[in-house]
Amino acid sequence: MAAITLARDANIPEILPWAFYICTHIEMELLLNDELLSWRDKTMCLAGKERLWEGQKSITHPFLFDFVRSPSCQVGCKSCLPPQMGWRDTEDLRVSPHPLSRYTRWDALNVCSECVTRIQLQHQAGREKVWEMLPGIFGLGSWEKIHKEQNY
Repeated sequence: MAAITLARDANIPEILPWAFYICTHIEMELLLNDELLSWRDKTMCLAGKERLWEGQKSITHPFLFDFVRSPSCQVGCKSCLPPQMGWRDTEDLRVSPHPLSRYTRWDALNVCSECVTRIQLQHQAGREKVWEMLPGIFGLGSWEKIHKEQNY
């Protein structure tokens, strides 16, 4: 939270998207009671947290929620949530979304290698897309806009 305030005071907007991302993982009560952050920044954190969750469900980790098998799948894979991922795990992801986090439990999906390869490519492309979207997720515009602001 101090990084957000410092970045604003020192005109270093380039670190704001990542600082906001990290702040979305702070307990809501701590965030709301913090005296350093403005209410505007607290609101940006909370709104961004919801957008990160949506991004995780639909862009970076959609295979956990709506599995689509590879066109080259030869075994007719069918999967949704990994067996060890129940509603509590899903709720944990919602409360603390990490769409930029690399998924590593490919074996837990119980699908063929063709499907895993397709999902891995989709996952990596999704993480890159969310990174590009990160400033906008927190109402900061684009990376290009941030770089221009910082260079003035």
